[in-house]
Amino acid sequence: MDKIIESAMEQMRSMVKSDTILGEPLRMGEDIMIIPVCKIRFGFGSGGGDKGSGKSGSGFGGAGSVDPVGFLTVIDGAVSLMSFKNPTGTLDRVLEQVPDLIEKLSRIKRADKEKDAAADKQE
Repeated sequence: MDKIIESAMEQMRSMVKSDTILGEPLRMGEDIMIIPVCKIRFGFGSGGGDKGSGKSGSGFGGAGSVDPVGFLTVIDGAVSLMSFKNPTGTLDRVLEQVPDLIEKLSRIKRADKEKDAAADKQE
């Protein structure tokens, strides 16, 4: 029984690491980064018994889950959390953020064009 529990715990340790909780950053240009965030849960139980007549038994069980929680957004150095825990629903929340994101991307694109135009004038 101890070997089973030890093996299960070792497997859990290998699964629970920072890149499981914080996903791989997605870059959009130089100033925008989106990082997926997840919640990890594990539960284990074990038990055993002896009937006294030489019959005994034991058991072990476990379960785990990885659930998306939201996204960390880093825009121009400002960090915010867009959580999926919203009474209006995840899709509504994401759609609410799209215009803001498009506007910020447009600003960055305009700034890049202005910077290029200024560099061309100096040459």
